Amino acid sequence: MRIPLHQTYRAFRELDGFSDEQCEQWVRRVKAQFAIRHLVIATVVAGVTFSVAGAIGVGSQIPLEMLDVFEAGSSPEFAYHIFSLLIFPPGAAGLSWLIVRDRLLIRAIRNRVLLVRCPRCRYSLLGLRHEDGFVLCPECGTRHELAALGLSPADLIGPRDAA
Repeated sequence: MRIPLHQTYRAFRELDGFSDEQCEQWVRRVKAQFAIRHLVIATVVAGVTFSVAGAIGVGSQIPLEMLDVFEAGSSPEFAYHIFSLLIFPPGAAGLSWLIVRDRLLIRAIRNRVLLVRCPRCRYSLLGLRHEDGFVLCPECGTRHELAALGLSPADLIGPRDAA
C-alpha cells in the first residue's frame, strides 16, 4: 500500500482511475456510514491515552515535600512539571485520536474496496456501468444484482469516463 500525504484514497490502486472529486465523494459516503462508530472508538482511545499519559506525568513528579522549594517560573523543574501534567496528556490524547481516526478510515475504505468486487472472480466492479440495479462483470461475464451484493449504484462510484 502506498502512503498518501493528504488524499487517503490514493493509497488504493483501485481508485487511481477516478478523479479526486469522484473519490472524495465516495470517501464521504464511506465516512458517513461509520462516522459515529469511528468517533466513539477514537474518543475512547484518546481518553485512555489521556489517563495513561496523566498517570505517567503524575508518577514522574518529584516527591511532594520538595514542591514547596520552588516558585512559579523559578526553576527548570517547574517547566518539566507543567509539561508532564498540562501539555503531555492532552497532546498524547489528541495525537492518538488523530491516528486512530485515520486508521479506522483507511480500514473502512479498504473494506469497501474489497466489498465492491465480483464474488465469482474477485474483479473490481468500481467504475462499471449499472443498468436497472444490475452490473455485468467484464472479467467473468456474470451479471450481479447490486442489492444482492449489498451495494448501491453509488458504491460503484460511476463510470471512469464521467468526471
